[in-house]
Amino acid sequence: MTHILVLQWPGSTAADFVTLLETECALESGIGDTGIVDGHDFGSGQMNIFIGSEQPEDAFVAARRTLGDRLMWHQVRAAFRETRGETYTVLWPLGLTDFHVT
Repeated sequence: MTHILVLQWPGSTAADFVTLLETECALESGIGDTGIVDGHDFGSGQMNIFIGSEQPEDAFVAARRTLGDRLMWHQVRAAFRETRGETYTVLWPLGLTDFHVT
């Protein structure tokens, strides 16, 4: 895979972690050929799901379609970087300029 797409949103409770795992499962079966779910992390008040993809913009569209209203999209941030890179390109929300994974 040439890129890593990250879906990120706030979370810190056991219930949030369950939501993370359920969301990851939904993505694994729902994003099709646009990407491969490559794990998650949970901590520092945020949750991340990592998706490897050749076309991260398409993978994000597939993720949005797959997840629908499962997530509160006003809390979600999404960005991608080259697999060996460090600089993220933000996809969501529009206008966000700073993105990092802690």
